[in-house]
Amino acid sequence: SKIKCNENGTLVKGVPCKSIIQEVNGEVEILLPGEGQKWQTATKGMEVPQGAKVCTGEGSSAVLAFGTNSVALISSVSVCEIKKLECNEDGLKVELFIDPGACTVSIKKLSQFATDFQVSTPRMTCSVRG
Repeated sequence: SKIKCNENGTLVKGVPCKSIIQEVNGEVEILLPGEGQKWQTATKGMEVPQGAKVCTGEGSSAVLAFGTNSVALISSVSVCEIKKLECNEDGLKVELFIDPGACTVSIKKLSQFATDFQVSTPRMTCSVRG
């Protein structure tokens, strides 16, 4: 069964159950789910929900933070879609889809919950659990 995020956006265990833009360098835009094709300028601190896409321009990048232990650096000229962002009794599950482009992910292991983080492209999928 899923643990619901409480009113301040954290898991019962105190772990944030959301993704935010931690850093923006250059031209970065976001397309929120249900917004059609209405891209908007991404800003530091903006929440990035499941189903959103982040697009970086030439020479630009963005850092997305997931909970308290995972970050993804979205490289220049990339489109990253958050396919899944969910919390359950075991912790945090994230699935990113990159096309085109590249990203670098850093995950810090925490004892109080597990993280299941997957990055896919049209040609390959990488996954880390722990």
